[in-house]
Amino acid sequence: MSEDCKYVIRPAVEADVEALAAMRLRLQAHLQVGTPVVSPFSEEHIATLPEFYRNALAQNRYAVVSAAEGIDVPVAMLIARIEDVPGIVPRLYGRVDDVWVDPEHRRRGLCKRMMRAAVEYFRERGIEKMVLNWAPGNIEARETWTRMGFVPFHISGVAPLETISNAVEDKRESASL
Repeated sequence: MSEDCKYVIRPAVEADVEALAAMRLRLQAHLQVGTPVVSPFSEEHIATLPEFYRNALAQNRYAVVSAAEGIDVPVAMLIARIEDVPGIVPRLYGRVDDVWVDPEHRRRGLCKRMMRAAVEYFRERGIEKMVLNWAPGNIEARETWTRMGFVPFHISGVAPLETISNAVEDKRESASL
């Protein structure tokens, strides 16, 4: 895999907001296919995505990175933000979210180049650690992130309430009634 120099890694700008929101929807659809328990976005949430990206662009604790062919519409994105978590050391850490590369632009080094930009953003702000999440069914993400040195440290689970209810139901108690 060689890095394709025709792509420009740059901070996202206001003109990219709609493209960023559209990429986030493609990411969500991808997550739902690979990990069916991932819930779809509500129409209300979808309507807020452009404003979310506008706000992220305006906040100093966010860096929204995009990759575009030349200066055209972005074909990849990544959000880097600083998290402040009192009670842990170090208290500040870098969080990476919403990483997406359109399928026809994958395997060209874009994710790696955007992560370099995120590392630089965090390094300039004295951040020592980065964290990100990936869905278990997102095999591309797992392979990419573990290759970069990320190690799983927290596992979350989800289940319908009825499934849990059935699993914890005391069968002996029900039989004696």
